[in-house]
Amino acid sequence: MQLFNDLISDINLFDLPFSGRQYTRSNMQDDPLLIKLDWVLVSSHWSLSFPITNVQLLSKPVSDHTPFVVNIGNNIPKSFGFRFENFWVDIPGFLETVNLHWNFTPFYSNAEKTLAAKFKQVKIGLRKWSRNLSNLNKLIFNSNWTLSLLDGLEDQRSLSPWNQHLEFWLRSI
Repeated sequence: MQLFNDLISDINLFDLPFSGRQYTRSNMQDDPLLIKLDWVLVSSHWSLSFPITNVQLLSKPVSDHTPFVVNIGNNIPKSFGFRFENFWVDIPGFLETVNLHWNFTPFYSNAEKTLAAKFKQVKIGLRKWSRNLSNLNKLIFNSNWTLSLLDGLEDQRSLSPWNQHLEFWLRSI
């Protein structure tokens, strides 16, 4: 173990801190044993090349081990492109949205400019329309938030038998 620690020190690696929780494993008992089993080691060159890199702990819905994601970031702005989904054409309201935005786009003397404007307006209209299709992303976010809250509470206190039963039940649904 000491050789491994010396190697990490010799090649100048350092551990990225985890955001949020401090522990990556719990025995999930009434008085939990909380330990950090995982480490994300990077070099100073990595840190300078990707300054917005962070480690995000995820919720642990089933296992006693907390999964995590390493988000590798830099300062390059993200593009928010448009993505057309084929299943939209089967959903009520799709054609009405396309017709509305296609037909009420102003005409220009240049046909190419008119066509580009029509496509742009339809894209804007479909983007707004598609946001109301499903609450699945919101439901997933809320479920993960609840699990993260339970994980965080586990770090802070021990559970009574009744609360432990309630917490296991919440994780199972």
